[in-house]
Amino acid sequence: MSLKELTKDIHLEAENMPWAKLLVSHKMTAEQYALYLNNQVACYLALEDRADHFGILEELPGLERAMNIAHDRSFYDFSPKIFPSVNKYIKYCSKMKRKQVLAHIYVRHFGDMYGGQMISKAIPSPQNIDWMGKNPDPNSWSTMYNFENKKELITSIREDLSDDMADEAKTCFQFAINLFKELEEYYDVSEVNIS
Repeated sequence: MSLKELTKDIHLEAENMPWAKLLVSHKMTAEQYALYLNNQVACYLALEDRADHFGILEELPGLERAMNIAHDRSFYDFSPKIFPSVNKYIKYCSKMKRKQVLAHIYVRHFGDMYGGQMISKAIPSPQNIDWMGKNPDPNSWSTMYNFENKKELITSIREDLSDDMADEAKTCFQFAINLFKELEEYYDVSEVNIS
């Protein structure tokens, strides 16, 4: 079985969370997206710091997302709130081994490369930019999901992936699900109010 098949169930669970559905619904508010980005910055900084420790970012130029997410966040008025699951993730990342880091890159960065294309079309416009009545192009402020050398990155990362990383990939999905649950509770998001 491939890593994709081995993680299919938890991947579907994450995709079917109300927060994940809200991300692609065109109904997310700028405030909600800003808080999501703020927590994503913290997650990606922790993961990429650990990846840098093993030289992975040097091996995969263009992979790094933390600064892109921070760039995107800067266009929004955001709360500095960091959820408990994110603090746990930061601690977890600090102890990961190289293979674990690669499993988390598989979940997070591959997710950005694939699912990010749908999300980028649905993100809310920043509230602190005067668009002078025009409908802005999200590419003018959103860089999180823009990978210049996507095909090369996918090929390079896949070379380092193996089926024995499935449990660690599931751990990463679970951290994402935990954050989604916290965001859903914080904003009282449910299936009902997304439809």
